[in-house]
Amino acid sequence: MKLVQKIFIILFLTSSLATADNFPESYFEKELKNINQTVTIDLKDIKPGETLEVNALGRVVLIYRRTAKDLRYLSNDYGEAVVDPLNKNWVKAIDYRPSTLGSVWKKVLSDTQEQYELKHDRSLLKDYMIVLGHSPFSSCAIYVTPKPTHKHAVFYDICKRTEYDSSGRVLRNTGYSELDIFNLHIPPYKLIDATKIELGLKTPSKHDQTGQINKIDYSGLTPQEKLWLAAQNNDFDTIKKSIRQGANPNKIEYRGNALDYAITGSSYEVVTYLLAKGAKQTAVTKDMIEIVGRDEIYQLLKLPKKQ
Repeated sequence: MKLVQKIFIILFLTSSLATADNFPESYFEKELKNINQTVTIDLKDIKPGETLEVNALGRVVLIYRRTAKDLRYLSNDYGEAVVDPLNKNWVKAIDYRPSTLGSVWKKVLSDTQEQYELKHDRSLLKDYMIVLGHSPFSSCAIYVTPKPTHKHAVFYDICKRTEYDSSGRVLRNTGYSELDIFNLHIPPYKLIDATKIELGLKTPSKHDQTGQINKIDYSGLTPQEKLWLAAQNNDFDTIKKSIRQGANPNKIEYRGNALDYAITGSSYEVVTYLLAKGAKQTAVTKDMIEIVGRDEIYQLLKLPKKQ
């Protein structure tokens, strides 16, 4: 069993709680502050085969030290073992399942991801692999593989059982499906020296939401599918149109219903509209509120806050 060390870095950031009239703008501001807050990590105490788990940039970041076996594997032709050996799908991965919740990171990854994808091992340090701790496909947590089915597995998607190698590439394991085509995302970082990195962006990243809704491609989607996607992206006009066309605000798709998606992606006005249209709370509604810290939604739904 690989040892997972945990370091919790407390970032003292000043941000106001979301209010009824400033979401998702308040969320963008908070995310940008997290990403622009740089953190220096010393890697020298990580032993080969161990993973350091860091809470930074508003996300979980996993730093894995490769073993001699990993390095031999990466130096050979491993093309048949992985789904995307040449990292051709990284742009598709960034664009997959667009949402307000992911729009800031989409911008950051669009600006930074390519520099890592151009390297054979997807890393600026040959002995280490640094990835974001959530799946680009399912958005579920990524862990160090507890019981690998593939001999080169290092990382593991707890929801889909997808496995990834020591470069964060999807492996063709026993649970692999044709939908698993996205390698793990890499957070922005730079080298300080041979064993130190700086996570984050010292130069402030800018998020421009202008035209974001207009870029959403609804072609070929049913009214129900349009409702789910529009609720994730604060597209009020499409939400209303989809419901007029028969979309059900209570129908659940993977991570929740339209109300759950609106809580993490749309304005207070959209949330109240969906409630007026009969949207009900689900088993994940409280979790959705927690993700973005929207106290006003707790009050709206008359829910007790989590302690």
